[in-house]
Amino acid sequence: MTTPDKLATLQAAFEMCDENEGAVSAEALAARFGVDLDVAVRQLLPSIADYFETSLPGDDGLAVVRQPTAEARRFVGSHRS
Repeated sequence: MTTPDKLATLQAAFEMCDENEGAVSAEALAARFGVDLDVAVRQLLPSIADYFETSLPGDDGLAVVRQPTAEARRFVGSHRS
C-alpha cells in the first residue's frame, strides 16, 4: 500500500475542512485515500498537524485536526494546479 505524500495529504485535508466545518477526522482521511485507519492516525494526520491551529490526540496518534492556519492555506493555494 502506498501512502500519499505530505502535500497531497494537506490538499485533501483542506478540501475536507471546507466541506466539514473546519475539521478533518482520521476516519475521513483514511476513507479519502483508501488506507487503514492506523495509517491515518499514526502517519497522515501527524505529518500535517503543524498546518492546523488545533490537533486532537487519539489512542496512538492524532484523531482530528481543526482550523487550518492562514499561512498553510496560502501554501496549499500556491501548489494547486
